[in-house]
Amino acid sequence: MAVQSSTVVGRCAAGHSSDPPLARRASGELERAVLALLWAAPRPLMPMQVQQQLGGGLAQSTIATTLLRLVTKGLVERAPHGKGFAYRPLQRVEQHAAVQMLDLLHRGDRPDDVLRYFAGQLPAGYREVLREALATRA
Repeated sequence: MAVQSSTVVGRCAAGHSSDPPLARRASGELERAVLALLWAAPRPLMPMQVQQQLGGGLAQSTIATTLLRLVTKGLVERAPHGKGFAYRPLQRVEQHAAVQMLDLLHRGDRPDDVLRYFAGQLPAGYREVLREALATRA
């Protein structure tokens, strides 16, 4: 009976690649990187363009999946472009940040207290901007 080797080309006996491992991205990091690219782009981007600008050896399928997740979340719009699709953000970066801040505010049991604490921690310049923004909304 022949014994099969547990070594595979490019892998060590333990099943790990002999190449240096690619660093695993933190949860949501790729989505944030893709959004940052889309915000900085002067026009909608196709998945291949996103892949090229991100670098890091990511597969085009990974980029396409990430873009589709952003579409599903309502953060990105997909439109036909040539033989594929191009993607653009539906919100400006400032709008997106404000929505995230509101989401965080409502996570606690006492959003009024969270808001008071937040406002109290703001530097004077930001407090003035907040006052001006509230005055123009009134």
